[in-house]
This record gives sequence, C-alpha cells and structure tokens, in this order.
Amino acid sequence: MPSLGHMNLKSLALVGWIMVFTSICDTGNAALPSYSFTDFEADSGWSIGPFPSDNHSFRLLQGSASIVGLVEQDSRQALQLGPSNPYPVLFVDASAASKSVISYCELLARPFALDESTNQEFLNFGGAVIGFFREGNYGEVQALFANSPTDSVWISTGRRFDLDGSGLAAQWLRITIKLDRSTGRWDLRINGVKVLSGLEAVPEESAGLALWLDGDVSHPYYFDDILLSVEDPDRLQRMAALENERAFRARLLAAGHPAGKFVVQNKRNEDLRQLQPAVVSISRKLMAPVLRDWSAVFRNGSTVLKTGHPVRIEGRDATPIFYSPQYDANGRPLPANLTMIADAELKPGTDLSKLRWIVAEMVKWPDQLGEVVASGDFSTGLVQEVTIPPNWVLKATLAYVWVDGSPGDIRNLYKFTKGMSPKAPTPQGEPSPAR
Repeated sequence: MPSLGHMNLKSLALVGWIMVFTSICDTGNAALPSYSFTDFEADSGWSIGPFPSDNHSFRLLQGSASIVGLVEQDSRQALQLGPSNPYPVLFVDASAASKSVISYCELLARPFALDESTNQEFLNFGGAVIGFFREGNYGEVQALFANSPTDSVWISTGRRFDLDGSGLAAQWLRITIKLDRSTGRWDLRINGVKVLSGLEAVPEESAGLALWLDGDVSHPYYFDDILLSVEDPDRLQRMAALENERAFRARLLAAGHPAGKFVVQNKRNEDLRQLQPAVVSISRKLMAPVLRDWSAVFRNGSTVLKTGHPVRIEGRDATPIFYSPQYDANGRPLPANLTMIADAELKPGTDLSKLRWIVAEMVKWPDQLGEVVASGDFSTGLVQEVTIPPNWVLKATLAYVWVDGSPGDIRNLYKFTKGMSPKAPTPQGEPSPAR
C-alpha cells in the first residue's frame, strides 16, 4: 500500500481533502421539446439580399447583414454579417430555449480569425461567450470564463483550424453550447467533441437568455443552421424532432489541430460586444494555477450530497460525506457520480492541465490508499465529473485535488501503488495498467 506520510502536510492541508465513507444498508409518446431552427433557405422564406428588417426573431441592431448564396452541395444560402462600420450586431430571440434552466444553442459558423489583441467575441449565448483568434497559421477557438462580476479571461479550447486566404475558417465549425442558468455554468462542444466544461458564464448575461452574433468592420462572418432548444441537439435528432429539416444533415466540417488548453488573456465584462483597443494582457508563457479551494457534489440514486466545512481528523483536514448506498430493483448497488469543482485563480498563461485530481480507495486514514478508481486533470474546465462503479460504492473512497509540481506531489504515489485494478477507468476511458 502507498503511504502519504512522507508528503508535505502543510501543502496537504492547503489543497484540502474530501473523504467518502459508506455505511451499508438496504434501502406514450411525449410532446416534442421546445426548440427553434433557422436554416436561411429559400423554401423557409428567406430571400438572397439585405437582411429583412421586419423579422422579429432576428433583429439587426447595428451594421449590415445579408442572406447570401453558397456553392455547397448541402446548403444553398447562409447568413453573412458585415463587413460594415459600425461592426454588425445581430440579436436572436432565444425564447424557445428559455423554457428550461438547461438551454442549448447549436450553429454553424465560419468566423474570421482576429488578432488576439483585438479581444473581440463573435458569439454570446446568455453569457456563454466565444471568440476566434489567429495563432500562427491557424484560427483558435477560445471561450470566456468569468472570474468575477467585472473581469473575465479567455481560455483556449485546444482546437485550432485551417484558414482560407482571407483569414476565415476554411470550413464550417459546428458550435454547441449547453448553458445551465441555475448555476451560471456552461459546456462547449466543437464539431461534436466536448472541449471545455464547467465554464462560468458572464454574470447577469445568463439571467436573461438571448443569442448575440457579432461581425467585423473589415471581414465577413458566416452563420447557418441556428438551433435553440431545451434539449440536447444529439438527443433531439434521435427523437426525430428535426427529421424533415436540415439541421443535422451532413456538413463538411473543419478538421481541427490539437493544441494546449490554458488561459490566454483578460477581458473586462463591460467590454462585451465592443471593439476595444489593445489594452489587455496576453500571455502564452505557461504557469501553474493557484488552487484556492475545491468542493464536490456526490450523487447516488436519489441521494444528492454536497461537501460542507472541513473537520480535523487525526491532525488532517478532511470533509467527510456519509451516505447509505442506493440499490436497484434487483438489489444491486447503483453507481455514483462525483462532481469536483475547483476554485482556482486564473491569469493569462495559466495551464489548466496542471490542476490534477484522483479518486482512490481509502484503506486506512490518513496515509494508506488502495486501488485507483480514476484520475485526470482540469484541462477541459474547472468542473470535472467521475463515475464511481457499483463495486466501489460500498467502499470508503478518497478524492484529492492538487496542483501538479507543488510540494508533496501526489504523482509519487503511483510509483508505490501495487495491484491496481486493470478495470479501473482512466480519464481517457481506457483500462488502467497495473502498477
């Protein structure tokens, strides 16, 4: 068994512990969900030319917009914003997605890759803000994370895309946002791949739901297939809600190039939808995050428990969660879900992959750990979820969050862990090797 006794106890107390103890005991057809879909095609009532001023679902607040023809096999028309001075701002009615606290926005976009110093977003869905910036010969998608009511930071998604000769994304990007307006957090998928999760939406923006699309004074932006819904677009497709529409028709999507995920630069919240001069801090020199604290939510069947205040147990700070395992109709224990929420200070250059987590069997408090359930990092966002399999629910489990490279680095434990279960999941979803 590994031992924690050699670790720096001061560092151990700073990052905090969360323990999970168990006490064993017994314990027709639905209406389609609300959604709206716009494909800008002629058979849907859209005509090539200037954007109509009498459309109440789409309101052009400034600048120019038009419906343009495309030379594509699967689409004949799309929305073009700009170029114009002032730059275009289009308001899109999102009431179809506001009938639930969980709201979805999915659309196709071909944005222009701006210089990072421009610091301008092109999409804002209820405080979920996205920008597209040039990095070398590629365009990089970045997401805004609200640090406070007044300031935010851009986080790179780790996805870069080819540009055409004019600096536009060479092919369409399918952008999917899941916004939880009860918590003010959101997740981002690009071309069907989740790239960030648990992002903090810009305060107040998430309270009133709307979709804002922004263009540029010098370059066009293209949008198509705008879907606003209370249901996940993939599930909506399976429900056949859009079987006669083209929202999910195959499109030629951009092939991305993987890159690192880290905090790039600052942005003042009051500057949203405003083109600002280059008075921001930009950094691609990576640094470790500062972990202030972290918390967790434990779910098992109908049981939902949140961590409270830490207590002192044999000289160590810990936050125990006591629960009775839930069982299915056949008497088998149900799997559990542990959501870990990191409270980290984010500055330009912060490398989110340096923030690590592990969930392992607790053999003996406080120093002896057994097999590892799962481990990973916070590179996809400050909220991470792990499923605890049924056979682990009946065991005492410990979860730990720390900054990689800090004193008492828990990576050293791996060298001494023996007999790790080959079936224990890893962050990549593959079997863990025995150590």
